[in-house]
Amino acid sequence: MNKSYKILVTGGCGSIGQQICKNLHEKGHIVTCFSRNPTCFSAIKGDITKYKEVSENINLFDGVIHAAAAKNGKSSKEIIETNIIGTHNILECGKDLKFIKLISSSEAYSQINKIYGTSKLLAEELTKNYPNAFFIRIPTVLGSEQGFINKWINDAKTKKEIDLYIFNGRPKKKFFMTLSEAGVVCSVLEKQQDINYRVIDAGLVAKSIQNLIGCKIIETQKSGENYEMISEKISSENKNAISYEETESILRKNYAI
Repeated sequence: MNKSYKILVTGGCGSIGQQICKNLHEKGHIVTCFSRNPTCFSAIKGDITKYKEVSENINLFDGVIHAAAAKNGKSSKEIIETNIIGTHNILECGKDLKFIKLISSSEAYSQINKIYGTSKLLAEELTKNYPNAFFIRIPTVLGSEQGFINKWINDAKTKKEIDLYIFNGRPKKKFFMTLSEAGVVCSVLEKQQDINYRVIDAGLVAKSIQNLIGCKIIETQKSGENYEMISEKISSENKNAISYEETESILRKNYAI
């Protein structure tokens, strides 16, 4: 897909969505955000959970990058309506478009027992019924407005303490990418086979925040897996996390600390 397209981006006013729009614009595409509260450039107001609003707007475009999602912490109702019903509306109303790309999450694999992960997995399954649709799973995104690091930084500043969960004697490791990297990966308009994930150790993140801000680390023992798997394709490879020095450097660069 080397030509210019008119692309609708759902969730385009969020931190990752803005990066997606930036990259698409730089590639010469015409980009419009679809949002309930449009605050970004070139946006139209609309709610993906409302079938009529989606159907009235979607066919004005060549394709959709569907990045809108209700994250962990939202109500079960909002997660189901946004991540499942909203995705179905996009797919059904856009079945005649050139492409629909769903931005999914590693939690579709690693947290299937939780409602957010389950909703993303079901959204992925929905795409398989539409020949023009496909999905990509992205890991923890450093610098996005949500996620455990933002919570830790806020807790360190306000409560002077952070909660570090220990799984089977060790802090959890997580695949990650930075916000700018996520923008690049998510703005590709073809199916992607391989993505270069790195690994970050939650224990080193906690120590970095403690050093940069000053706080107490409270360790809580948890049962379950120590390592977050992105997909069944990734098994035992690349389990060494980046160094403490690089962890601290990434936090300095991607967060206001």
